[in-house]
Amino acid sequence: MIIKTMIGSILLIILLALSFVPYVLVFCWAAIILASSFLLGHVVMLIIDDWKEKRRTGR
Repeated sequence: MIIKTMIGSILLIILLALSFVPYVLVFCWAAIILASSFLLGHVVMLIIDDWKEKRRTGR
């Protein structure tokens, strides 16, 4: 009886873990996308600032 409840609880934990996996993957993807877009925006801002500075000093 105890072994059956242990197996049942282990299966329940596995099912819960499997049901959480998609959310974890989505969260990871969202974090990666946010981080990459933030870095890309930062780099673009730096490039624009550098370009503006070059144009101003070029004149």
